[in-house]
Amino acid sequence: MGTAHFLQLERKDYDSGRWFARLRDEWAAGRVGLVEIAPEPSGDPELRAAIETMLASNGSYEPGDRAVIHARPAALDMAGETALLLRARGVEARIILGMASLGRQVRELVEIARRSVEGAPAGDATGAAREATAHAPAGDAAGALSGAATGGPAEAAAGAAAPPRDYSRADAAALDGIQACYRSLLEPIEREGRGHWIVPIGTAPDPEPDCVPALDFFSKAAGRGLAPLGALRVDGRIRSHDIWLYPGELDVRRLNEGLPAERHWTLDEWRALVFRSMAVGADELRRIALGTEAIALTIAASERGGRLHYARED
Repeated sequence: MGTAHFLQLERKDYDSGRWFARLRDEWAAGRVGLVEIAPEPSGDPELRAAIETMLASNGSYEPGDRAVIHARPAALDMAGETALLLRARGVEARIILGMASLGRQVRELVEIARRSVEGAPAGDATGAAREATAHAPAGDAAGALSGAATGGPAEAAAGAAAPPRDYSRADAAALDGIQACYRSLLEPIEREGRGHWIVPIGTAPDPEPDCVPALDFFSKAAGRGLAPLGALRVDGRIRSHDIWLYPGELDVRRLNEGLPAERHWTLDEWRALVFRSMAVGADELRRIALGTEAIALTIAASERGGRLHYARED
């Protein structure tokens, strides 16, 4: 297994798109790894209040615990507030950028790593990609690839229009650094317990077909690193494993598909309901849902041909 490398960045580096150029250079230099982002407040008091409620409802966070916040780009606001609130409670909290929704960037990074392991000429992977980036329309990237409603230009044109590559025979060692990163996040929890794994997710567009093979190759490396996660949950060394949804405009557009205009949800309405639902048990959620007029109207509209896209099972 390789060496764990974490590129330390601030939120502004992601929003501006500089993060990818820096990470690409790290990979080209043989330092295959992940991005860690310093937490910052979102400036959204309602989001902060919702997270405070969810943390209190969880009840398992204690001073001296450690939490890994594995956040999709579209949920970085939620990740930042969560980390700050946990640190205020004496919990060590780190934000790791989850890249599974960043198809084009992952495709380029995987190709850099593959070429390095298989002995391609130095720089061969990045040159063509940078040329493609240079000719991409300005700002081509942010919302489409980060899944964030307010993301900055993310240098996403890398490798655009390239045919999908078959990674079924690629050397898995190319992404040993990814496996090492995830294992390094779990190792302190394996030794000492008192861990928490939080996954703030935001919906992103489906990956382009030519990015899927690289994403699968990347996900397998991450899976090897995260292999102990299930056992750590079972034996209690991971005290909580939470998946939190941070709804965005894409969620609302999908939710409203097929519903009459007078029954459409706004982003604020849907966020308020989602945040509340994540902070209560199943029985309370059912009571809230059945007593919420907007949900009853949405169900009625759905029965007349609209579609519902969300469900929860406890």
